[in-house]
Amino acid sequence: MDTGNYWEQVFQGNNGYYMDVDNPSRKIIVDYIKESDTVLELGCGGGALKSLLPKNKYTGIDYS
Repeated sequence: MDTGNYWEQVFQGNNGYYMDVDNPSRKIIVDYIKESDTVLELGCGGGALKSLLPKNKYTGIDYS
């Protein structure tokens, strides 16, 4: 089995879930984060939250 593109196959067609920057829960979270805050996101998936925090120091970690 070729696992080199496994996660790309898993995420294919699911961008509405993993990369939805309009997701209401992400918007609520962003309201609590100041521009000066450093953000560590565990389980970040494709990193949609990062795009909502362009001025923050951000690190995202995900199993994929």
